[in-house]
Amino acid sequence: MQAVIRAGGKQYIVEKGQTIEIDLVVNDTQKLEFDPLLIIDGDKVSVGAPTVAGAKVTAGYWAR
Repeated sequence: MQAVIRAGGKQYIVEKGQTIEIDLVVNDTQKLEFDPLLIIDGDKVSVGAPTVAGAKVTAGYWAR
């Protein structure tokens, strides 16, 4: 499964277990949540308007 998320004014294609580096995020927790713009699950594609309803992408957060 892949998803397109928006973070720091950019869009990223992400999948489970992937590590990405994004621009500055101000967050007091160790977990980030994103509303996906698009989800690709095999042959099924869900396109948001502007985001996919009921879906979330969560990620761990650490500062460099």
